[in-house]
Amino acid sequence: MAFDLLSKLFSKSASPNKASAPAIEPRLPRPSVAAVPVSTPSSGDRPIESDQAGLAQALESEVRAALATLEQSLPPAERQGDPGALIRELGGEMTGSIRRPPLAAQQALVACRDPNTSLGKILESFHQDPALTQSLLKHANSPFYATGGGSATSLHEAAQRIGLSGLHGVLMAAVVEGLLCRPGGEFDEVVQQVWTHMVRTAPVARRIGRAAGLPPEACHTLGLLHDLGKLIVFDRLTSMRTATRHTLRLPRGFLRDLLAKTHGPLGGLAALAWNLDPSA
Repeated sequence: MAFDLLSKLFSKSASPNKASAPAIEPRLPRPSVAAVPVSTPSSGDRPIESDQAGLAQALESEVRAALATLEQSLPPAERQGDPGALIRELGGEMTGSIRRPPLAAQQALVACRDPNTSLGKILESFHQDPALTQSLLKHANSPFYATGGGSATSLHEAAQRIGLSGLHGVLMAAVVEGLLCRPGGEFDEVVQQVWTHMVRTAPVARRIGRAAGLPPEACHTLGLLHDLGKLIVFDRLTSMRTATRHTLRLPRGFLRDLLAKTHGPLGGLAALAWNLDPSA
């Protein structure tokens, strides 16, 4: 299933002869990604255009429909308790409450999408943030990029090694990692499990991409982001814990169903809020 999804995402833009990410040039053309139609419960099989505004509206409708179904299934006591409160919190203003990336990461993401921006301009944002610098060097010196030419010691060398898509992936990993939170109690362990799963999935998706002739770094980024919506839910839990000064009590079955039904569209809303291309 994962292979089929990746194939659909990239079949229109991938070149079968490119097995690795290209080196960056000062004016590197931006890679395109095949558009993916999205359907909501209310639209049946009717495809929705992947423009940003229309897609955001469709994703919000999907979240609200899932939350309404979950709320109706709750016993009266839970509807008035923490489960109901979390449903109402998630059903409020969605996009505006998604945590924004740090300023340096925002600037770099915008620069990556501008076809007229030079490599040096993109790397200016990395120089402003030690965490981004460390992430870039670590990524470029990972076994995936080991070529026998030694370690990359400068940001420019590291960027040329991993390509523009790799730079974008480093930025997204830093942004997603910024969502790690402490909602309290047993939820802290669940957050760590979700993050570990996302980190492990990303390199597997990249290897699949390379083997299938798909853009490896784009696959890596999508693999990392696939459970992003779960971190959005736990980020809300953390905010509620801070506001109410108590750890929420949620039945395991309710939390499992909530994550399963809402993490996809919530992750999509976060990706749009962070200026990813709608087709991603």
